[in-house]
Amino acid sequence: MAWARTAIAMLGLALGFVVVAPSPAFAHGTAQVPATDYVVSVQSVEPAIAGVTVRVVDNGARLELSNRSAMDVTVLGYDNEPYLRVGRNGVFENERSPAVYWNKQRAIASAPPPRTYNAKQPPDWHRISRGHRARWHDHRAHYMGGTPSDGTRVVLRDRVPLEIAGNNRAGAINIVVRYVPPPSALPSLLLAAGVAIALVVAARTRWWARVLAGSLAVLVGSALAQILGEWDAVTLSLPSRLGEHAYVFAGILLGTAAFVWILMRQGSPYDATPIALLAGVALLLASGLSGLPLLVHSELPTMYAPALERALIATTIGAGVATVLISATRLRRPFQAGRRQESSTANAIRRSIYAEK
Repeated sequence: MAWARTAIAMLGLALGFVVVAPSPAFAHGTAQVPATDYVVSVQSVEPAIAGVTVRVVDNGARLELSNRSAMDVTVLGYDNEPYLRVGRNGVFENERSPAVYWNKQRAIASAPPPRTYNAKQPPDWHRISRGHRARWHDHRAHYMGGTPSDGTRVVLRDRVPLEIAGNNRAGAINIVVRYVPPPSALPSLLLAAGVAIALVVAARTRWWARVLAGSLAVLVGSALAQILGEWDAVTLSLPSRLGEHAYVFAGILLGTAAFVWILMRQGSPYDATPIALLAGVALLLASGLSGLPLLVHSELPTMYAPALERALIATTIGAGVATVLISATRLRRPFQAGRRQESSTANAIRRSIYAEK
């Protein structure tokens, strides 16, 4: 059938975009803050100083040191060289520290860094912020080993050395990394299939327009809920957040427009199906299928419980598939026999008039 071929083609196009698209906007907000199976935590900070706090941010990807005390706190690099300095005058980075080079990479390679990075040279401080907070990726809080197979939960214990100005005290951030086994993706996939099947079957009735409106409402609502959950779970800049969710915002706007169009009954509901189709493809790509990797990880970049986030992703996939299928099968108005009969009668009358003349 023509509608089936159209629907299959649209789904195939969507899957193809997910596979080949390099843009971080397809990364479900996880291009810079990925899902993982490891929990990074700060066990303690030594010595304890009033106004100095350290926490883990971005789903374990970075450490954050905040210093509101009167003393400068310096984070040391991998060769115990000065790396970051946080104090009343802002955040400074030693441009000669090899840690500046290594921390831009996911793994520390065996080859030495470029010659401009030299731990033995005097620090060359460069102010990178006027605030009192520094965030950085640290390999001492990043487990790169294989997945534990013996039931081990604590996979890494390490320390990030500190220096506290004023009395030349040495300190450290004590790090613990724990492994959390990932869940099965089967329950989420079953939920997605259930949502899609229920909506598509319901749309095979005379109330298909209402079902399409409901599918759009579920799709837009679940996609928006995902954004709200991810927004406070990461420390990315506003341009990065907007860039990573550009397609989601576009899909939400299109979906809302199609929903209002159908709800207000302005013209035929068939006029809203092209907009609904675009919204379905956009949100299925950017907020649904791109979230598939999150279904097989235990720690997700969201403020919600992981189970709730996976349920939202599954609901988005199911509603997205349903929206695409329903819209694709309703792009054309059905043939109406009455109009053809009326047209044939009119043509016969015209021919008889011309014959009499």
